[in-house]
This record gives sequence, C-alpha cells and structure tokens, in this order.
Amino acid sequence: MKSKKLVLFVLCVSMCSYAMAADLFFENFDGKTTADLKAAGWVFEAAAGAAAGPDAQLTVMFGVQGTRETNPPSERGLPTTGQYIISDADKYGGVDGDENDVIYSGMSHDAITPAINCAGANKVYLSADLSVCLNNNGSAVFMIDVKAGSGDWVTKEVRVAPARFPGEAFAHSMTIVEGGAYTAVPGLDGNMGGVYGRYWVDISDVAAGKSDVKVRFRHYEQDWDWWVAVDNVRVTTTMPYGSETILGPINFANGIPSTWSYDSGEEQEGNAWMASGDEYDTYGAYMDSIRYYRNDEIKGEKRYLDGNSIDRLAGGNYAVYQALSWGDPELEGNMDTPAINCSEFAEVFFYAWMEMLPDTGFNAKVQVSNDGGATFTDLFDYNAGALTETREGSYAMKHYIPVPEAAKKSNVIFRFKGIGINTHETQCSFFAVTDVTITGNKTTLVDTWMMF
Repeated sequence: MKSKKLVLFVLCVSMCSYAMAADLFFENFDGKTTADLKAAGWVFEAAAGAAAGPDAQLTVMFGVQGTRETNPPSERGLPTTGQYIISDADKYGGVDGDENDVIYSGMSHDAITPAINCAGANKVYLSADLSVCLNNNGSAVFMIDVKAGSGDWVTKEVRVAPARFPGEAFAHSMTIVEGGAYTAVPGLDGNMGGVYGRYWVDISDVAAGKSDVKVRFRHYEQDWDWWVAVDNVRVTTTMPYGSETILGPINFANGIPSTWSYDSGEEQEGNAWMASGDEYDTYGAYMDSIRYYRNDEIKGEKRYLDGNSIDRLAGGNYAVYQALSWGDPELEGNMDTPAINCSEFAEVFFYAWMEMLPDTGFNAKVQVSNDGGATFTDLFDYNAGALTETREGSYAMKHYIPVPEAAKKSNVIFRFKGIGINTHETQCSFFAVTDVTITGNKTTLVDTWMMF
C-alpha cells in the first residue's frame, strides 16, 4: 500500500526590523592571512608615497600576531576576539618623527573592502568595531569612505587630531587631498574626538541598489600619532534602532529632567552629574563659551587644542559627570532615567551620543536594570579591557546598542555611571551624554500553514 507523506510546516516569524537584518558583507579577519584577504578582494595600500611594508612606521597588519595584544572594543565595550587589522603609527614611529607622513601630502594608509553587492537593498548600513586613538597633539586624520562602481569616493566620517589646527580658533576650509574642503569645528556635526566601540554609518545614499560597493578605512597623514584598529566589518540592511520611541530624545536643553535621579555638585563637591551651564559646571561652561580648551591652573594659562576637553559636545546641551578634584578614588556618581515600561516591546534599543576622556583613575559605564533598580548589568564599559590610551583625547560617538535585558520588562531603568577621580594634575576627566533615546519594536506574528 502506498503511503502518503504529509508534512506540516508551521512558521511563526517575528517581524522585528533588527532581527530581520540581512548581512550583505561581514569580515572578522579570524584565521586569515594577508594573502587570504587579498585573494578575497581586500586592498591594503600606502598611498601618495607613504611608507609601506613590515618595517615602515605605518602599515595595515593583523593585531594579536605582532602589534597590539589587546583587541578593539565591540558593541558593549568588551574586546573583540581573534584577529583584527591595525594601522599602528605608535609601534613604528621614532621619537624624532622622521618617518612620519607629510602633512598636506595626501599620504595615507588604507584598507579597502572587496566589492559588496547591495543591489537589492533600499537601506544600507556599515558597522565596525573601532579603536581610533588620534594623538591629542598630533595631526592625523581618520576617514571612512564609500564608493559605488567607478564613482568617486564619498567621505562618510572624518576624525581629526586636534593639533592639526593650531591657534585659539579652529581653522576653516582646510583641504584634505581627494577629500575637498571641510570645516573643523567642534560639536555634534564637527569632526574631533576619537572613536571607541561599534560604530554605525548610514551609507544608503551611496550604496543602496548598487552592485559594486566598496568601503575604505583611511589612516591619513599621521604625524606623531597612535593607531586605528578595525574588527568585525559588517554591511547590512538595518541597524539597532527601533521603529517606536519609548523614551526621549533627551538632550538636557533645560537641565537634567526632574523625573531623573542624579548626584548633584553640592553632594559630590566637584565630582558630580550636572547639565551644561549648571552653576557647578565650571569646566563645561568654559566649553560653551570658548568651545575647546582646558584651564591649566598650574601654568595659569588657557591651553588650546590639547585634546583634554569636551570636543564633539562643546557648545551644545549635555549632561556630564566631571572628575574635578583629587579625593576618594572610590567616588562614583550615577544618573538614572525614570522607570520605563517596555512590556510591549520584543526588542529594545539604547541610543545616545556619549563622550568620555579616559584616565588611569577614571572610568564610565552605562548600565540597565529590569527590576526597577534593584540590580544592574553593564550595557557599555569604557574600561572593559579593550584597546585604549589614557589622556590622549576624548572618545566621542553615537552608540546604538540592543538591550535584550529590557525586552518585555515593565520596570526598566538605564544608568549612566562615572567612576573615580582625576589623577593627572592638569587633567579634567569627564563622561558626557546627550540625545538619550530608548526605542523598540513590537512583535508581529505571521502564521503560515503549508501542506505538501
């Protein structure tokens, strides 16, 4: 007797946008050699006469195998694992700087991806785990460029070492070879500060619908510089930002909201959370009016462009934890959101502009609680062991972080934590945040019965 096979297939799909992301390209460099990557289409080049090769000051090479022993930070600040690529000026630079690149020469050290097919994508995003440490008194430039087919490279991100622009005011219309004119000013739309964490860039305007897309990471015209380290390069069709806003955006334009809890300057005697312009925010007030310098009390002068101040957030509104005094090394300050109901959301995402100036005695974290503040877990940790350097300029970037801990929870609190004190006599460590936004996606179930 013939038997009849009946297969019942039940598909229950959650239509959350981030969960449905489609990767168009991914490279984590693990288990690869330079030859492997070149065979796959990667290009590593020293442009415009920049030194190349294993004995050059700058070269694109694998981490772990011979340069830095610590990996760059990932989404939550934890070090990535395995191999990564790094252009390491510090490793190969001499104290006299004879092998440094020539400023305005166009010399550059580039890592270019293979061609990526984005033909079927309406939106295209790039992410990479980055440690971009530009010397506070150097002049290097870090760029992320994108091109489609035979088109021109389009610069999507620029970060500039502060000392490239000498004097009390920022220079304007400075020219980068191939890059055209740009303005070097602080603020959210400026280009100062290093990068530390998983960095997201919307490249849809160049890449969407195109079948031959390339991404270029450039370590450009370095002079007495540190490094650029790159891992987990991903091109995908969505990013960790929900379709519905649960909280925010909070930009602290009117101070820290009354529904938030935080440590004030009166309680902490100088080490405290405060809003820009607050009466205790003496350092931040300087940033609002002068934009970018530190007040060197020892020498009694204002020292411009040394990297030790609020770069990207200067002139805007923000909340900041300042380490203004030498005191109890265990001192810490918290700033908490009110309790948030995320019970309707299958996915929850954290977004904020964050900037932090690292020091040996200072750290900062973002934490989350799903039980109303009884317990907290780390969401981002600046001192989780990833590749960094202290007192060499601040790290400033937009952070997009999925928060599965908050999904379907009704009593969620996000905490910003500053930890420690100033350990350098002319240093003012800080942790600044703005545009704090919590978003989410609700679950939509699609039941499809198929019989065959």
